[in-house]
Amino acid sequence: MNNKIISIILIGFVLFLAGCPKLVRRKKQEAQKPIYLFEDENKDIVDTFSAYKRNYIFWKTAHDELADNLDGEIKERQANFDYVIDYLTRLKDYFPKQEAREEEFEKYLNEYRFYENSIKSREFSSAKQELFRKKLIFIKKSFIKDFSPNQERIQKLFNEA
Repeated sequence: MNNKIISIILIGFVLFLAGCPKLVRRKKQEAQKPIYLFEDENKDIVDTFSAYKRNYIFWKTAHDELADNLDGEIKERQANFDYVIDYLTRLKDYFPKQEAREEEFEKYLNEYRFYENSIKSREFSSAKQELFRKKLIFIKKSFIKDFSPNQERIQKLFNEA
């Protein structure tokens, strides 16, 4: 009886080491994940309207984070402010060239830069935070009214260009 049990265990062990295909479970092949490439530097490769939309979303998100985290850490506030300025300049680069529109973009950039020293300073009281939060929300609403990619007149500008 002991010989039979030992022989069955040995046969099982030999089959395990040999890797019998019927007894070995095959690993499932993982599906390859798609790779997304964004080319910001070469505007000819990327559709300008989709790049404008993408950077608009980035600007809107960075702006919301800046308005929400005015009472947060200084470095975080400074980084968010720099992101807002960066995405706004990218939006200006992707927008179809028109002098009147470029002046409006400059107006918004100058509004942000006017508040730059106050937002980036260490002496930022809670009263200033509320004041700047309201100003930032006002700037955001007026910018969305003028330059939102969901508006038909903005889409027409891109189709004409």
